[in-house]
Amino acid sequence: MEVTVQQGYFSFLICAFKYRITVTSRSTLDEYLMEDSNVLKMVVNMAGSATRMDKVVSWLTSHQAIQVTANSTGVWVCAQFQRKTTLQVSRGNLLGSSWGLTNPLGLPSATCWISISAAAVYGPSGMIWAAQKSGEVFCFSPMTMKPTLINPPEREKLIQVSASADVLWALSANGNIYLRVGISPKCPQGKEWKKLDMAQLASSKVVNLSCGQENVWACDTSGNCYMRVGIDLPQHDALPFAWLPVDSKPQTFFTQVCVGPTDSMVWAIDNKKAVYSRMGVTKDFPVGLEWVLVEGTQAQELCISSDTVWALCPNGDIACRFGTSQRNAEGNYWKKIPGNFANISVTQTNDLWSLSKEGQIFKRSVKIFKRQHFDSPSSPQPGHDLEEDWELL
Repeated sequence: MEVTVQQGYFSFLICAFKYRITVTSRSTLDEYLMEDSNVLKMVVNMAGSATRMDKVVSWLTSHQAIQVTANSTGVWVCAQFQRKTTLQVSRGNLLGSSWGLTNPLGLPSATCWISISAAAVYGPSGMIWAAQKSGEVFCFSPMTMKPTLINPPEREKLIQVSASADVLWALSANGNIYLRVGISPKCPQGKEWKKLDMAQLASSKVVNLSCGQENVWACDTSGNCYMRVGIDLPQHDALPFAWLPVDSKPQTFFTQVCVGPTDSMVWAIDNKKAVYSRMGVTKDFPVGLEWVLVEGTQAQELCISSDTVWALCPNGDIACRFGTSQRNAEGNYWKKIPGNFANISVTQTNDLWSLSKEGQIFKRSVKIFKRQHFDSPSSPQPGHDLEEDWELL
């Protein structure tokens, strides 16, 4: 492939191969990266003063070349998408992302993980928690990736873990819930497992749970949703914390519920993979007022940062919900990001961790490519879409 580009943009192009980028911006035609220099000359000839721009665009989109160029005004991309060749331009900042295989040190690369929780990274322990298919649980620092094994409770197989700043909740295949207590900076793996008394739910079996800063949410086998005030075990001389039934829409069968690290955002998924946001959630009224259907995408899994909702679509794609806040609980719009996985989890500051369909751990890295004289933060900010929308020509 012959490359025609100014020297100052080589660094962008190198990064573009590492970080998957979608772009839109103005550029002159002689700055395209063309597969054939003769084609470039043909395009330049077509773009004479008597030629309309839409004729050039029509010609470009009728060919299946994949071309990229960058200059001081932005980036242009001509590529094939869904059997159609499109010409797109970015007139603002670009947000590039890259997924890297992140295997804990000393463990076989073929290790199969089934659950991961990244919410505790900014807690006292600063750990990522993950459960293997065998039921064993590991915690590791995202900086050192050195794992520590925590054996599951006796005769139990753990299938889900959900971490808060200083406690880990785990769900077993039998529907039992265990808390990992004694987590501290000096003992990040905790000291022991404690079984939670679930007598209040009688024959109901919990199939999914999510741990926030002060509250825990759960779903049972009947599609009901519950909230529990308090993330710690009750004291011996106190009454057990109660599971509060949460109202749902008629004929709604919830399969997953997710609460953010500040407890202010609660979202859920039903058995039709429809997505819901809980309205009216406040510190004084954490159970909220009602469920509202959020359209735009289906989901099989949700995770929430301090101010952003992330959804794993049924086909494994990832979508981010922008504009969420306490005043706007359902947000404004969905936007897909590169990646296709089986499970996802997110830190408070939107660092994404995921599990592939083969059960391997991946971590997402991001980089901002700033357009000159474009006024914006120099690094990605949680909940804010820094990347300008692509313009399809």
